[in-house]
Amino acid sequence: MVDPQEAGLVGIISLVALLGTIFVFLVRFGAARLSWCFNTSNGMSQGLATVYAFLAFCFSDLYYPYYSYFVDPSCK
Repeated sequence: MVDPQEAGLVGIISLVALLGTIFVFLVRFGAARLSWCFNTSNGMSQGLATVYAFLAFCFSDLYYPYYSYFVDPSCK
């Protein structure tokens, strides 16, 4: 038989893991969107903008500082 305290702890850990995963996805999605907006507003082809957005999604920890220091914000 499963102890109710252990079941509650597993539920809390699962909820925290789910919320953490959602947060990480949203941060990465934000980096991809910034990359997409910047590149398409500057006339880059859709295919190349998609590649850069995918790379920004994968490497969002590097893209956000790059964007904030070196790229003119053009998303509206």
